[in-house]
Amino acid sequence: MADLDEIVDPLLTNQAGQLRSLFDRAQPFRHLCIDGFLTPAAAAQALADFPSFKAENAVNEFGVVGGKAVETKMARVSPFYKDIYDCFCSQPFLDLMSAVTGIPDLLPDPALFGGGTHENRDGQELDPHVDFNRMEDLSAYRRLNLLIYLNPGWRPEWGGNIELHSDPRHPETNKVSSFEPIFNRAVIFETSEISWHGFPKIRLPENKKHLSRKSISIYLYTKTRPEEEIAAPHATFYVQRPMPAFLVPGYPLTASDVTELKEGLTRRDSWIEHYQNKELDLTNQVVSGRKFLEEVLENLRAPITGYGVQDGKLTGMYHDRWVGTKVGLTIQPKRAVTRVAVHGWVPDEMPLGGKITLRAGDQTEVRDLAPGSFMLSVAIPGDNEAAIRVEVEATQSVMPEGAGGRTLVFVLQEIELGHGD
Repeated sequence: MADLDEIVDPLLTNQAGQLRSLFDRAQPFRHLCIDGFLTPAAAAQALADFPSFKAENAVNEFGVVGGKAVETKMARVSPFYKDIYDCFCSQPFLDLMSAVTGIPDLLPDPALFGGGTHENRDGQELDPHVDFNRMEDLSAYRRLNLLIYLNPGWRPEWGGNIELHSDPRHPETNKVSSFEPIFNRAVIFETSEISWHGFPKIRLPENKKHLSRKSISIYLYTKTRPEEEIAAPHATFYVQRPMPAFLVPGYPLTASDVTELKEGLTRRDSWIEHYQNKELDLTNQVVSGRKFLEEVLENLRAPITGYGVQDGKLTGMYHDRWVGTKVGLTIQPKRAVTRVAVHGWVPDEMPLGGKITLRAGDQTEVRDLAPGSFMLSVAIPGDNEAAIRVEVEATQSVMPEGAGGRTLVFVLQEIELGHGD
């Protein structure tokens, strides 16, 4: 594996304190722009070995091949890219990134989910967005993006600048920091719920259409983050661009202006449809899950011992035998029943009181409800094999932590049938 100073300019280590100060003061959120991030030799080799554009790596959010190719298997690109991959996963590199940003205990993503090499062709753009905020495979929070650009001779008029936004949802007050994607420039920024970023459309001249916007993207994580920064896990959120700045009252539209407006509206409509389809998919998952749960509950069987079987549906008991305030079922004896006993258990940490009642046929027993094992028992008069309705009802319940929002009373261990033996 190559040493850190063979890949990353050694001056960065010496300047870590100064860079940290710049990072902390940057607006609209903490970031750095560093020219000459890689050593000259490493930058040249990264460009020389940059992978070719492959259609299978260019499938976009809508499932079609677009103008952006992502190679996440960066270590397989070439021996040199294996060195880059190993370097960016190494502890010395992570320590350097912590020193520069002040974010401790950074972790790499060995799978480079969403990262690796990125190639964007002419006409490609990236709407302002905040990234997905949690990597469940790592059980970690996304904290830092490192973007290294590999575009020698890039011109400002070609577009494609990386833009950091304060709030693209409100374009009238949105503040933007913009950086050209020039060769061996790195942009590092903290990822959070306000780290909006993207790039405007790439517009290459006719004699440069063979070029593309090339970069290496590395995302770093931590196991924890400040409590006030934690949000519910989510995927990437996009905001479509506002109306072009040239569009003011009295402006005479050209044919190219109309084309640009149509493209913007089409893209916006596509994202609306995309999110609507995601809502439909989620609704279908909820409905399917509810049907599955209903089927499971419909087929639950009570833990009956003795000569009798459950007749029909059991109500009030969950799949794990936890019971809410009331559980009921009908038992069809196979032999005459003289006694029904219900055995249950209340954990010590359940602060329950009140009463619990067993009803079996016309017979009832009531007792105090308290933590621990219990048994309720009633005698069944007569000597017949008629169906018996059995119900247990409590006057109190609790919602324990980790119970999935269920209100619970006890675990049903056994319904015991006695037959006078």
